Amino acid sequence: MNRKQIIKIIIFNLVIVAVNIICFSKAFLGMSVTSMNTMVAALSVTVIGMSVVIFVYGNYRMVSSLFCQSPYVLDELDQPREYVEALELNRDKRAFASDIDTAEAQIDRLLRKKQSLDVVLFQKYQEDTREFDNLKQVVEDTGDLLFENIKKILSRMAIFDQGEYEKLKTENVRSETLYAKNQIYREHMLYVKKYIEKNEEILIQFDNLLIEVSKMGDSDEEEADGLEKLADTAAAMKNLRSAESGLKDLEKKYDN
Repeated sequence: MNRKQIIKIIIFNLVIVAVNIICFSKAFLGMSVTSMNTMVAALSVTVIGMSVVIFVYGNYRMVSSLFCQSPYVLDELDQPREYVEALELNRDKRAFASDIDTAEAQIDRLLRKKQSLDVVLFQKYQEDTREFDNLKQVVEDTGDLLFENIKKILSRMAIFDQGEYEKLKTENVRSETLYAKNQIYREHMLYVKKYIEKNEEILIQFDNLLIEVSKMGDSDEEEADGLEKLADTAAAMKNLRSAESGLKDLEKKYDN
């Protein structure tokens, strides 16, 4: 349940309370079910009855709707904290507990590495803005790839039925059907771990880039060697992105 949904439920209930205060407070309308005026008494009973019905039905609809739809939309995830919040919403999928911890740590590590790179890149390339912008773009594109992988992880977690998975683990009967089901859940877990590993590859490239950039200017000979290694690292980061783009193009081709 996110903040907007909580606020919506609170406002709904406050409106019901406010209506009843206005109707029954002596400072306002002063209605009462014990009023000597038959019409006022009848109207009071009607307001109370309608308040109860609206309170029960309204809260039931709003709360139940939370369980009928995803609490987040993958395509709308933008800020790092939103990805972390989405991962936390899958904590009930206990089969992925360690993967969630790792994914959250990867996001934190990426942010810290990007912050360090921003400082180092600016110090090394403050006069060569073109080269600075080129490397910054490589960094941004590669960082975006990590978050795209997190989306794939979240997508797979969304279809994982923790209850059925735990039930399968307690089954003593062996059959082809149970074996097939176990294979499906195993595939889900391997899929998530595959993208966790892909994110580790991305973070390693960030480390390599940070190391090579920090070496710049040590000496003429080291700088020449450093430039070559830096170019290789930047190329490797670009390849991570282009390989992913190529896979997407291939998937679209066969989808059509």
